[in-house]
Order: sequence, then structure tokens, then C-alpha cells
Amino acid sequence: MMPPIRRPLPHEPGFPLTLVYRDTKSPQSELPNHQHDWYELVYVYSGEGAFLIDQSLYTMSRGDLFLIPGDTIHHARPDAQQPVTSTALFLQASLLPTTVGETEALPMACYAYARQHKQYRLPLAQPEQAAVAALLKTIHDELGLRETGYRQAIRLACMQLLLAIYRAQRRLRADAAPLPAVAGPDWMRASLLHIDAQPADDLGLTRLARLAAVSTAHYSRVFKQWTGMTLSAYVAAKRMQRATELLLHSDLAVQTIAEQCGMDSMPYFHRLFRRHTGMTPLVYRKQAKSAVPPADA
Repeated sequence: MMPPIRRPLPHEPGFPLTLVYRDTKSPQSELPNHQHDWYELVYVYSGEGAFLIDQSLYTMSRGDLFLIPGDTIHHARPDAQQPVTSTALFLQASLLPTTVGETEALPMACYAYARQHKQYRLPLAQPEQAAVAALLKTIHDELGLRETGYRQAIRLACMQLLLAIYRAQRRLRADAAPLPAVAGPDWMRASLLHIDAQPADDLGLTRLARLAAVSTAHYSRVFKQWTGMTLSAYVAAKRMQRATELLLHSDLAVQTIAEQCGMDSMPYFHRLFRRHTGMTPLVYRKQAKSAVPPADA
């Protein structure tokens, strides 16, 4: 059982940002399910496809923007006939300054909002599309020219970009806009939500297929078709994702966390966690918490 790929991201020393600008992807060139601890933003210029992010399957089309918080399972599936052309921006929170006293307008607030509301796709109005495209081009141009002050110019463009996205999120919420389009059959979406909400439950193929009211063979085939993963690999990855969240945001004992993630065997939990993160749960908790800035920083 293989966990999602942990994707390394090359970047300049002391400047944690990577940009893949206006890249056209075919189904063959896309990475399988993968994770990284960077914040990612994907803006679609053209094409069609599907995008698995966390427990949600979304359609992809022109003008869509996707927000992918760190350590989130995701996998894009461009259409073979209409491949997606997009820009992907990767950054760490340490790239951007914060101001004492800021609350909702912190630089990464749009990612926290996306995770809280489980809405990782943001359909943009035409003026918003133009603004996002222009700011991404500014970042691309500054990286290419590397003139004096280019890093500061990029930081400013990133701040403008993330604030514009956060404002768009809030407007859509206030206007009670319809939920973004999703892909896949209804039972598939319900199954992904169930796995996300109940990681300690029996998440075997037989039970999930019964809940979905489909045969095990059909369930297994469609699940792999839409997520790019086998059910067992996906469940293991989601349980490890929940384990990392609990290690970082709670003081629960490791054994309690393992049980809440559906794992009764501590040796197996440790083995799977090391395969997923490259370290033991206690080392992960120590390193992750030491890297989190104080709440009023």
C-alpha cells in the first residue's frame, strides 16, 4: 500500500516560492495523488478536467481558481481532448510578512477559509480573472528579470493576490452563491465525505460499497477512476492526514490519536506514519509545533 507522493519543490534559498507558469498538462504528464507542506494555488486559463482535493471532486474549466492547503491530498485529471493550461503557485507562509493585530486579513486567511468551509474551488468573475492573471504574470516576470528588489515586488504581488482571493471568497459566501460544480456520481462524493468525517470507522471495500448501494467491483473501479488511488491507499492517506492534524493541534497521546484514526495496532501505525512523513509521530509533533509561530505573531 503506497501513500501519496511527497512532492519536493525546488526554490531559491531563503525565498520559499515556486511558480509553474501557463503550463499545459495532459493526463499522462500529471502527477498521481501527491502531497506537500506548501500552500498551492492553481489558476485555469483554458481546458477541461477534474480535480480531487481532500474529500472533494471538482470540475476544472476556464476561470477556476483552486486553493490547496499544505498536506492536502490532491490530483488533477486534465481532459485528454481539451488539456488544461494553468499556472501553479507554491509558497510557504514564511515568505510573507504579518502585522501584529491582524486577524482575518492574515496572508494565508484564504487557505484557512477554504479548509474550514471545505471549498477549495473558487469560480471567479471576469474582473477577478483578469486581476488574478495579471498578478500571476507580474510574479512570473519578476522571477524572470530578477531586477533589484524583485523579491519584495513578488511578496507584494502575492499579498495582493491572496487578499483579492479572500475578498472573493467572502463575497461569494455573503451572496449565498451556489456551491462550485463537483464531479463524479453522488454516491462517490458521499463516500469521500464519509471517509473524511469518520476515519476511525470500518472503511473497507465491502462496507463502503454496501453504503453506496453498488457492487464491490463497480465501487473499486469507479473509485480508482475518479481519485487515481485504490480505496485502501486513499483511506490510509486520509488517516495519516488526520493523524498529522491531531498531532499538531491537540495534546492527545499518540495511542489515542492512532485509535481515533482507525488503527488498533501501534506498530502498524508507527510504520505507516514513518512511510507517510519520514519520521515518528513524536518527532513530527515536536518539529511541527516548533515551526508554528505564536498566535499573536
